[in-house]
Amino acid sequence: MFNLFKKKSPELAFTQKFLELLQAHVKGIKLEKLEELQVVVNHESGTFTHNLDNAWAERQLDPSQEADVLARFTKAAVSLYQPDTDFDTSRIVPIVKGVATSHELISQLSEQNDPYVWEEYTNALSIFYALDQDDSIRYLKQSELNALGIPLEDLRDLAVGNLLNLIPDMERQGEDGYYMLTAGGNYEASLLLADSIWNQENFPVDGELVTAIPARDVLLITGSNHKEGIDQMRKAVEDIYFNGSYSVSPELFVFKEGRFEALSEEA
Repeated sequence: MFNLFKKKSPELAFTQKFLELLQAHVKGIKLEKLEELQVVVNHESGTFTHNLDNAWAERQLDPSQEADVLARFTKAAVSLYQPDTDFDTSRIVPIVKGVATSHELISQLSEQNDPYVWEEYTNALSIFYALDQDDSIRYLKQSELNALGIPLEDLRDLAVGNLLNLIPDMERQGEDGYYMLTAGGNYEASLLLADSIWNQENFPVDGELVTAIPARDVLLITGSNHKEGIDQMRKAVEDIYFNGSYSVSPELFVFKEGRFEALSEEA
C-alpha cells in the first residue's frame, strides 16, 4: 500500500527552518522555489538563491548545534538584503573558491546585473572579494566596488594585505617536508594568495612548493620531489573534499614564478 503522506526528509525540514528564520528577519520575501538544501526567493532588491549544503554538512557534524548553525547562516544571508553603504576597506578580504561554488555565486546575482566582484586565479580556482564581519562575511558587489573607486587590478593586493592583518597568528604544523598551515579556521585557503609567505624558509620541502586546499580551513604543503608527501596529500584531499564541509578544490597546486598553478597528475 502506498504511503500518501510521505515523511519530510531531514534536509527539507532543515531548509524550511532556514526559510522561516529568513522570513522573520527580512520583510517582503516571496518564495519562488524550495527543495532540499536550496531556497530561491524574490525580494524588492532582486532574486536570491540560498544553497545550504555547507550548513547541512556542519549541522551533521553535531546535530545538537543545529539552532546555532541556522542562526549563523541566516545572519549571513540577511546581509544580502541589507547593503552596507559604509565600507571599511581595511576589512575587504579575498575568498578562494573552487569551480562548483564559483558558478553558484556567479549565478546568484546574474538577473540583477550587479554581480559579485571576482576574478579567475587558475582554471580550478576563483577569487571572490568580501567584507569580513567578524562572525560572517558579505560578498562585495560590482556596484559597491565602483562606489569605492578601487580598480579591480589593485583589489587583490589590498585584500591580501588586509587578510594578513586580520587573521590570527599562522602556525605551521607537521615535519619532514609535509605540513599543514593553520590560521583561525576561516581563511586558510585564501592564504594561497599571500605570495610573501611561500618560500623554503617558511616551508622547507624537497623541490617546489606543492599545496592543496580541499576545504576553506585546510591548507596542506609538501615538496614536488617528495613522493610520499604527494601521495599522503592526495589521500587527505580526497577524504576532506568529498566528505567535509566548505569544500574548495580536489586538485594540487605548485608554486611557480610567484604564483600557484595546477600540478599535473603525473607529478
